Amino acid sequence: MASAGILWGWPRPDRIAQTGGEDSFLIEPPAPRDEAPQFISAFIGHAEPLGVAHSPSICQLADGRFATVWYAGSREGAKDVSIWFSRSANSKKPSDTNTDWEPPRALVDRQSASAELSRYVKKVGNPIIFTDHRDRTWLIYVSIAVGGWSGSSLNVKCSLDGGETWSDSQRLILSPLANLSELVRAAPVLMKSGRIAIPIYHESIVKFSELLWLDWKQDKVVWGKTRMTSGASLLQPTIVPLGERRAVSYHRDHQRRGTPWQETLDAGETWSSPAMTGLPNSDSSVAGLRLSNGAVLLALNDNSQNRQDLTLVLSKNGTTDWQRIVVLENQKGREFCYPTMIRGRDGFIHLVYTWKREQIRYLAFNEAWLQERELEAKS
Repeated sequence: MASAGILWGWPRPDRIAQTGGEDSFLIEPPAPRDEAPQFISAFIGHAEPLGVAHSPSICQLADGRFATVWYAGSREGAKDVSIWFSRSANSKKPSDTNTDWEPPRALVDRQSASAELSRYVKKVGNPIIFTDHRDRTWLIYVSIAVGGWSGSSLNVKCSLDGGETWSDSQRLILSPLANLSELVRAAPVLMKSGRIAIPIYHESIVKFSELLWLDWKQDKVVWGKTRMTSGASLLQPTIVPLGERRAVSYHRDHQRRGTPWQETLDAGETWSSPAMTGLPNSDSSVAGLRLSNGAVLLALNDNSQNRQDLTLVLSKNGTTDWQRIVVLENQKGREFCYPTMIRGRDGFIHLVYTWKREQIRYLAFNEAWLQERELEAKS
C-alpha cells in the first residue's frame, strides 16, 4: 500500500543516539484542574471472536481521535494472525462521546508482510502505534521467519493520513548477526529534537532491554540502538519521563522476582543498575506515566503467579512506597494483561489492555477520578 506517498529510505545506520548531552524528553503539560471525576469504558473487538486478541497499543492521531492496534487470530503465533487497527469514532473528549470505535480492519498478515518485505514470513505479532512530531502515524510490528518469538525481526509502516493508507512494510536491520530476536511492546517516548526513543528487547537465550532511536535526515530514517540492561531475565521495558533529562523505566521480569526499575539522568543515553520497586511481577509487561503532580501511575498484574488481575498503583517518586489505587479486573483463571497507557491532549489518561484474550478493553479517566480512588484506598 505505497499510496501513502512516502519516499523514505533506510541508509547506513548512524549512531544518532549519541547527541553530546543536548537532547531531552518532551514533557507533557499538566492536566486541566477542577474537573469532575470521569471514567469511560468500551470494548474494541471483532464481530466474531477470532480465538485470541492480544498485545494492544494506543496513540492519539493529529485530528484528535485515538487509534489502537493489536494482533488477533486463532491462537498466539498461528499463521492466520493479523495486525488489526481501529480508530475512535470522533475527536471529542471521552466525556462527550459513547466511545464508539470503528470496526477493526487488518493492516498486516503474513502474506502481505511477505509481499511487502520480499522475504518469507511465517507469522506476525506484537505491534505498537505512535504519532511523531510531524503528525505522521507509525506502526512497528514483529515478524518471524523461523522458530518462535526469539527468531523475530521488527518492521515499520507509516501513514500520512491518520491510518487511511499506509506505506509498504520495511524491515529494520538492527543486528549484524542474522538480525534476529528484536521485539517491541511499550509506548515510545518523544524527544525535543524530534527523535523517538522506542523501548525494545532481546529474548534469544538471554533477555535484555534496549532503546531503539529513530530520527530523520532529509526524510530518510536513521537509527541508533543503546543497551538498557545486561543479559539476564529483564524485557519489555516501559519508560516514564519525570523531567527533561530524568526518567525511570520498569521491566517485565521473566524470573518473577518482582518489578525492576532503572533511572536515567541523561535523557536515556545511560541507565542505572536495576533495583526493585517492591511490586510483584507475573512475567508480564507493565505500563506507566507521569501525573501532573509528578507522581507515577503504573498498570500491572499485582501478583507473581498469573495475569488474572489488573491493578493501578501510585508512587510519589516512581520507585518506592507504592499504593494500590484500584483493581480494574480480577477473575480467576482469566487474563487481563499487556496494558498500554498514554495521556491524551484532552488531559485524560487512555488505557488499553488484553481482556480475557478475547477483546481489547479501552478505558479513559481523568486525574480527578484517580484522586477519588486514591482517597478511597486510604480510607
